[in-house]
Amino acid sequence: MGLTFKINNTYIKSVSTVGGKKEFDGPLGLYIDKCYRDLFAGEKTYEDGEIKMISSALEIALKKAKMNKNDVELVLAGDLSNQISTSSITSLKFASSFIGVYAACATSILSLGLGGLLISSSLINNALIYTSS
Repeated sequence: MGLTFKINNTYIKSVSTVGGKKEFDGPLGLYIDKCYRDLFAGEKTYEDGEIKMISSALEIALKKAKMNKNDVELVLAGDLSNQISTSSITSLKFASSFIGVYAACATSILSLGLGGLLISSSLINNALIYTSS
């Protein structure tokens, strides 16, 4: 048995991608907004580097959308770190509610779908959605 949801009047206002040198030099490098030379992004730990990369991507996406942190009503996010720790820590920068999503490789699309349903049903007007791995 499957469910089908109809999502109306919902769109993606902006996107941003941040990665390391390996991704930047690859075939999709043209679409990366910011490149860090190493996976630690100059930080002491991998987790701190991931938080820095996520934060950079969010700042860029909000700027592209002509929005600021106070405009965000809901954050939906997930990552492949231990207990979605980097997403949880990064979401603390926002005064809005946070829904942690863990669906392995499907985290990004599940987060987009949940955000779209909440916006389409008029429960919220906007959401910040991100994933990291």
